[in-house]
Amino acid sequence: MSIRSKLVTGLYILRKEGKRLFTKRSTVPLDQQLYFKFRGTPSYKYLYTFFTLLQSQGYKVYLIPSFSFYRRLNVYGKDLLADVSYRLAFSIPKKVCLLTDYTTAQSIQIDYDYLTTVSESDPTTFTFPLLMHPYIYQKGLASSWSRQDNDQSIKILFCGNCSHEYDTEYSQKYFGVPNRHQTLNAINAVQQTTTPLNSTLPKILSDEHNVLLVDSKRNELSTEAYLQLLCASRFFLALPGYGAPTCHNVYEAIFTQSIPLVHRNLLPYYGGLLKDHVNCLVYTNLTHLNHLITQIIADRFRNQEEQWRANLRQTYSEFLSPEKIIASFTEQKKTIRTLSMFYDLQSLRLFGER
Repeated sequence: MSIRSKLVTGLYILRKEGKRLFTKRSTVPLDQQLYFKFRGTPSYKYLYTFFTLLQSQGYKVYLIPSFSFYRRLNVYGKDLLADVSYRLAFSIPKKVCLLTDYTTAQSIQIDYDYLTTVSESDPTTFTFPLLMHPYIYQKGLASSWSRQDNDQSIKILFCGNCSHEYDTEYSQKYFGVPNRHQTLNAINAVQQTTTPLNSTLPKILSDEHNVLLVDSKRNELSTEAYLQLLCASRFFLALPGYGAPTCHNVYEAIFTQSIPLVHRNLLPYYGGLLKDHVNCLVYTNLTHLNHLITQIIADRFRNQEEQWRANLRQTYSEFLSPEKIIASFTEQKKTIRTLSMFYDLQSLRLFGER
């Protein structure tokens, strides 16, 4: 970047963020301050979630932008920057936690080889789980939401993006798991399913459904409505994400205690959180999946479901709640050298190169 471009960018930062830069620094203790300095383009979506969780537990986060900072922002980066609780800084106090995307002797480095590290145990690496969609934390729903068990009108739910243009071959190529379209087509060929179009939540919940397949791109549901839909569902189809074997909707199913149906090959990438006939049902192929669906429709697991949901509540509270995740990070912070975080196709590429 030329000197002129740097000056223009610097003036832009001052004009847009002057209040942040010159606001008196927080009185939060140094061990609860985190500074983030980067050279490349970070995984804003999951970084935004991590920072939001940190701040919900009393941390103060400072961002140290490079001159290319504003040119690389995506929607989550802009949301991160728009959050008034963040601060920008150009200097780093001693003895604070520094997070970078490059190697230094004093910092914790972000690593995107998430799919390799998630199933490993290394005291120098903190693996940050995918967790729920960032906007659930942004709206404070992770701390205020409670499941309502009064009306479970849906036996099996899938809710997610079903667009062909986003489907990929990676789930089959790297993990031996049928992708979303292959799985949904196999279910539609055997089961009687309901696929709403441009429907609202009250309309969907006005009827009982054995298998409800909701394309999130064709039905506008708010975050709150989506969580209510999960709460109304006894089981959730935990299908692969796009460009990744796992997906944030599985963590949302755990949060709402909608029992996941998950492929056996994907279990390692949930870090040991899911166990067959303990807090989920595991299938090995599409024929087996359809067999399980038929059993669920016939209420064969009805006597076990209450215990499985209780186990999901325990899984969330012990491993996935903001309090537990940040407490674990704080406890390990002095020994951590690497923060392993998912970064869409980049994580998948690193996994494929091994």
